[in-house]
Amino acid sequence: MIAAHNYVAVFNHADGIEYTRPVLAWGDQGEPLVADPGRGLIPVDAEWAASTFVRLQLANPPATVIPGGGWMATYTEHAGTEQTAPIVAWRIDSLGVGHPLVTDDSGSLHDLTDPGETDLSEPVHVWHPAQSPRPQSIHEGEAA
Repeated sequence: MIAAHNYVAVFNHADGIEYTRPVLAWGDQGEPLVADPGRGLIPVDAEWAASTFVRLQLANPPATVIPGGGWMATYTEHAGTEQTAPIVAWRIDSLGVGHPLVTDDSGSLHDLTDPGETDLSEPVHVWHPAQSPRPQSIHEGEAA
C-alpha cells in the first residue's frame, strides 16, 4: 500500500447526488482506497452505502479559510425544510473559489457546496443583510 495525495473518488449515490471522498492510499494492485467507518480502507468499487464509484479526479484542496463576514446562507433540505444559517467561514480552494461553511445544531461544520456533506435538494443562496434583499444562488454562477 502506498499513501495517496491530491486525489478524490467521485461517487453517485442512489438518490442521484454526486459526492467525493479523499483517496487515502493505493492498494497493492494500484486500486484507489477510501475510508469506510466500519471496514477501514476499502477499494472505491466495493459496495458502499448505496453508492456507485464514478471516477477519480484531482482534489482541489483548501488554500485558506477566511471569516464569514456576516454573510448568510439559505437552503432547502431534502425533507423540504428551509434553513437559514450564518456563514461562519469561507473555505477558499486552490482555484480561488469560495465555499460557504455553516454549522449545524451540534456544532459540526458543513460545506454547503459539497453534496456529500449536506443533504440539499435546491440551490444554496448566499446573501448579506447589508446588501441585496434577494438571495443569490451560488449554483447559478453568481459571485458571493
